[in-house]
Amino acid sequence: MKHPLRVLILWIICATPFVQAQQGPPPAAPVTVATVVEAEISGHIELVGRVAPHRRSLVAANGPGRVVDVKFEEGDILSEGSPLLTQNTVVLQFERDAARARCAATQAAWAESSNTLVRAHALHQKGQISDAEFDIAHFAELTLRAQVAETVALLGLADTRLDRTTTLMPFTGTVVRKHAERGEWLMSGGEIAEVIDIANVYILLDLPESRVADIDRDAPVTLWADGANTPFIGKVTAIIPDAHEASHTIPLKINAPNPDGLLVAGMYAQASVSTKDRQLAILVPKDAIIRRGPSSSLFLVEDGKATSVDVQCGAAHHDHIAVTGDLKPGQMVVIRGNERLRPGMSVDVTETLETFARP
Repeated sequence: MKHPLRVLILWIICATPFVQAQQGPPPAAPVTVATVVEAEISGHIELVGRVAPHRRSLVAANGPGRVVDVKFEEGDILSEGSPLLTQNTVVLQFERDAARARCAATQAAWAESSNTLVRAHALHQKGQISDAEFDIAHFAELTLRAQVAETVALLGLADTRLDRTTTLMPFTGTVVRKHAERGEWLMSGGEIAEVIDIANVYILLDLPESRVADIDRDAPVTLWADGANTPFIGKVTAIIPDAHEASHTIPLKINAPNPDGLLVAGMYAQASVSTKDRQLAILVPKDAIIRRGPSSSLFLVEDGKATSVDVQCGAAHHDHIAVTGDLKPGQMVVIRGNERLRPGMSVDVTETLETFARP
């Protein structure tokens, strides 16, 4: 029984190359390429910093009351004005009713006092009452007029407190921490939730003191973060004049749009900040860069094959990015179809683009 099985196994092993030869090599992958160029661009320095949200708020209760409904959970993305939490309104309703009754009573008393003052004025004109008696009626009317203003204000305050038993989202953003649950009693100012807005973010970079004067504030800043395959483009918004004594660095504040939410508050980001000096650099289109975690690479086309090259990314220059690595001007870099390539694969160049416009 063993001998025929061995023969079958040997036949399969020997036949496999023949079958593969009959099938032929896999077809070449279609790709679009562009030329690696060398050009003079602004210099740059590489900095590291942390991402901070555009806005952060600790939402608090407007007044005291027991929580009867919580409408959010951590991680929820809510629009500005969305309800977060509702508190019991029974006590506030009684307070509003009491304020309304006091307001009605003082208004009635003021109306009576006003009529009395009119009669006292007529009698005083005829000399039928003394100056002191007229003054008493006058001051009584003034006092009640002030009391009416006070009770109207207190009624407005009671109405406002009742209207604000539902706490609303202060801006469009994400709930990152939940501080209240149904059944809790919250005092005025009690914490409800911490919310952040990361549609735009700030990146705070540690800029060496010696390079402060070198920064080109008008040039875009290229940002890289883990989990993002393409760079973000930011803008210098401020050099904060508060140096760190230990590290001799100054906070450099960068603003960047974050529509997909890939830049998360607290994460590290690498930045290439332009300086005022000029230098020669090797440039490739941004679409050529393949980013996997902290490393970056690209594919060159050499002799009809895909060759992977590890690169370090620098400053952005329009639709191109400065890189350092084992490549030189004139080589062809893959800008479309590179996501499915593997080193050594055959490629079919279907289009060659001249993507770099020299000034």
